[in-house]
Amino acid sequence: MCEGVQLRRCNIDRKMVVPAGEEIGVDLASDRQRFQISDSGIIVISRHDSFTRA
Repeated sequence: MCEGVQLRRCNIDRKMVVPAGEEIGVDLASDRQRFQISDSGIIVISRHDSFTRA
């Protein structure tokens, strides 16, 4: 992880590098457009996902 990253209720593949300033789990509407979210509200980020902004 890089500086300024905010993570909340997420499961990230161990090979992923989360870029600086990324916020995951803060805005579920934005996260829903970019990642899969489980029925229990956990954001699932696999190695096939990217961190481009929607």
